[in-house]
Amino acid sequence: VDPCSFTRPGGAYEDGSFGPEQILCAESNLYPALCACKELYHSKNRGYSSGMLFTDRALYLPDVAFVRDGTIRRADVLAIPEPIRTRALENHRSERECEHALASRIESLLRIAAENGCETLVVGAFGCGPQGFDAGISVGLFKAWIEAHSGAIAHITFAVPRASFDAFDAAFGEKKAPEPEVVPTAVADEDAEDDFDFDPADLPEGVTLRA
Repeated sequence: VDPCSFTRPGGAYEDGSFGPEQILCAESNLYPALCACKELYHSKNRGYSSGMLFTDRALYLPDVAFVRDGTIRRADVLAIPEPIRTRALENHRSERECEHALASRIESLLRIAAENGCETLVVGAFGCGPQGFDAGISVGLFKAWIEAHSGAIAHITFAVPRASFDAFDAAFGEKKAPEPEVVPTAVADEDAEDDFDFDPADLPEGVTLRA
C-alpha cells in the first residue's frame, strides 16, 4: 500500500522528502508509474481535498519493479491517500468526519486488495503518526474488516514504526506458545516397601495383629 499524495505524483519525492511514498519510489519504478497517471488521477483530484480528508479514489498499479540487494522483484501497488486528521481539524472538520473518513479509506483499500486477488498485503500504520489518528482506532478498523471477511486476503503484514508497534502487535502479532509446565516426576523409593516388611514373630509379647 502506497499512502500516496492526493494531488502530486510521488508527493515531494523530487524535493527530497523521505516519507513512506518517497521510500517506495526510491526503491522501484513507482514514481514514473504515478507520473503516467497524473492527468487521470492527481490532476482530477484537485478541488476535492475535503479539508485534507480526501476521498477514497485510488490507483491500482500492477507489476511495479522493486530493486533490493541487486534482486528485482515485482509487486502490485495500491496507491490510496491517508486522511490527515490534524489538518482536517484545523480546517474545521469534526472528529466524527475524521473517523468516518479513516473507516471508509481502510475499508476501501482492503476491499480493492481483495478484489484484485491479493495474496499478501503489506500496509503501514495507516492514518497514524503525522496523520494524527490514534493507533488503536486504525487497529480496530483493520481488525473488524478482517474478522468480517475471513480469508479474503490470505496474509497481511503490518510494517509499522515503533510509535504504533505495540497497538498493532497486541492485535495482530504472532502469539508465542506458552512454555510447557514442568511437572515433577514421582520417584519410587525402593526401600519404602521394605519399611513395612516385618515378621509377626518380631511383635512384642502380648501384642497381636488384626487385619
